[in-house]
Amino acid sequence: MYKNAEDITLSIKNIKRIITAWKPSTFETYKKTFEKYGGSVNMHPDVVSYFMIHHDWKFDFFTMKKMVISKAHIFCAMENKLG
Repeated sequence: MYKNAEDITLSIKNIKRIITAWKPSTFETYKKTFEKYGGSVNMHPDVVSYFMIHHDWKFDFFTMKKMVISKAHIFCAMENKLG
């Protein structure tokens, strides 16, 4: 069934996403949503982009849509601590 703990964790993440309606997304969608609705200064797309480019940080982006409009957008940094 599951080969290791990582497989179980990924499965739990998928279940949480289904229940909460968060869908995998991209940095570009995050940036567009931030530009439209705003957000925290330390999570500005330029700041996030800096960490991705200069520190090779990997982020998982998620969006919650109502119809086709992104209403909210988040990202997770599992191995990196932010703000």
